[in-house]
Amino acid sequence: MNPLRFIVEAREEIDAIYDDYESRSAGLGDRFLDQLTIQANRITHNPHLYGIVRGAVRAAMIPRFPHIIYYRIDTNETIVLAVLHYRQSSRTWWVRRSRLF
Repeated sequence: MNPLRFIVEAREEIDAIYDDYESRSAGLGDRFLDQLTIQANRITHNPHLYGIVRGAVRAAMIPRFPHIIYYRIDTNETIVLAVLHYRQSSRTWWVRRSRLF
């Protein structure tokens, strides 16, 4: 089991998504974080569970929310490259992937 590491940009995206949901309805951001945590735990325990979308990058939908966790399995850790709305361009995480690996 590899530890899960969120790069800075992914953490910033999570913060922005949380703030957006909280501005819509109190507690909605917390529900988003709960679902994100559940999915992150699944990835940690079974990183090969979700399919490859491009190169070595995998994607896992966040249940009940229209967001996707994009990640890559490395030798000693699993790296979250982005957490994006499913309609956002894949170019965002692809550029990050190219920069990191």
